[in-house]
Amino acid sequence: MASITLKDIPMELHAQLKNEAAANFRSLTQEAMSRLERSSQLDAALTTKRDQQWIDEALASGPITPLSKREMKAIRNRVLTGKKCGPPHRLYGLRSRAQGGAKGIHLTMWESSVQQE
Repeated sequence: MASITLKDIPMELHAQLKNEAAANFRSLTQEAMSRLERSSQLDAALTTKRDQQWIDEALASGPITPLSKREMKAIRNRVLTGKKCGPPHRLYGLRSRAQGGAKGIHLTMWESSVQQE
């Protein structure tokens, strides 16, 4: 098993962690591990919720509009120069597709994500 050493922990934080460990009948290490696990679980839950919100917004946004060569070039130039195009849900859109009996979801770039400067 891997280990970790924490240094320069503020006295107040150390005391709080120690008190919580005693209240939960855990060692200081067990309490720290429990809190790290809960923190990771919370982060995963929030990320999943955020990602689902982006998918829902993309699906509700309307019909697919293909980008022109000019728009694709503008996006490419922004990426290569390091300029931000906005959060992923504004740059890409997930759309449901039903053509010829095949159903699925595919990723397309939104026309609205390109802004001329």
